Amino acid sequence: MRARINLAFVCVFAFVLLAPVVQMTTHIAHEPAVEEMRKPKPISRLIPRLAAMDPTLADDINGWFNDRYGFRGLLIRINNEIEYDAFRMSDRVVIGHDGWLFTKDWLALIAQNSRDAAMEDASIAAVRHLRDCLAARGVRLVVVLNTWKSSLYPQYLPAPLPVDPPARLLERLSRTLATEPDILFVDGEKILFAHRDDLLFHKTDVHMDLKGASYVYRALIEDIARDLHHQSPRLPVEKWRLVTSLDGSEARFLAKLIPPTEVVYITPTTDGALKSDQFDTFDFNVGSAELPQYPDLPLWDWIYRNKRAAGGLLPPTMVFGTSFMDGFFALRYNEAFETVYRTRNNVAERIGPLMRHLPSDVKVFVLEVPEPLLYLLPQMKLPAACMS
Repeated sequence: MRARINLAFVCVFAFVLLAPVVQMTTHIAHEPAVEEMRKPKPISRLIPRLAAMDPTLADDINGWFNDRYGFRGLLIRINNEIEYDAFRMSDRVVIGHDGWLFTKDWLALIAQNSRDAAMEDASIAAVRHLRDCLAARGVRLVVVLNTWKSSLYPQYLPAPLPVDPPARLLERLSRTLATEPDILFVDGEKILFAHRDDLLFHKTDVHMDLKGASYVYRALIEDIARDLHHQSPRLPVEKWRLVTSLDGSEARFLAKLIPPTEVVYITPTTDGALKSDQFDTFDFNVGSAELPQYPDLPLWDWIYRNKRAAGGLLPPTMVFGTSFMDGFFALRYNEAFETVYRTRNNVAERIGPLMRHLPSDVKVFVLEVPEPLLYLLPQMKLPAACMS
């Protein structure tokens, strides 16, 4: 009997040792990937470094092995599940009340931006410079500042953010931009606060949901039309319904064994978004941003052209915004414009090439930034003399 127990123990021990190695070399079993926002560690110049007895090679080999260890993703998810269920902890996500998740980095950025004494003046100076450069070309600047869910729904945070005093940077910038001459300002936070009893952000994703986006970007279109003394285009009315979803970015960062779910708003008007048809044309990845440090970045992520009669449409518009502007296109609000040039501003240096190649037909320039990413504003570097 004892011999059988010993044999069973040896077999189990051997399986525990060998199974990860077999999985690592063959990937015989499917295991859930873990979204880590980084590439697995490589080993460069293995043979020459081995021949030279490079003392740093051991660290690289350990890192390479750790990133590729068999069943690594599964083991990480089991660990995260235990931490979540037993201790309400996560390395990358703050676990709030009622299923709400908050990206730790974004919470830290809101606090950091608010405490940075130079950030407010630098942000306003950058916006004013952009306004003046655009005005010299007869282009109207529209600034959209979007709130984040920690500010709209602070009751779901496990603890308040230490940002008051000083007041949040978003609040201070909004007060200034609301009275800044020759800038059309769209206060996303003010718009959403009027509807905050509804579900306007994803619980498990960093973005506004489509319903929140509809409030902000309908207001954007109406404000542009009013500012241009143009009749406001008619937009289709959304027919909202709630469905279950488990694809939020913060849910992916959490990397639990059992993914959290939430209910989100959807509407049939999103059907056909970002697709060319008999009325609309999309061209993706157009031109080059001409940035040596980002050789693959295009000048425009996409260009939308409207084939409908131009009489009732708003003029060609440039949208320089974050992924928060994706809801604008998902809801097909781009169809209110003759043309929309779209460039994401997560790399703020794109503003230079963009201004050098700004199409001559552009009459409106929309700059959008959400609260955690306000640090992007001072990074929009333009030369003292506006580019021609």
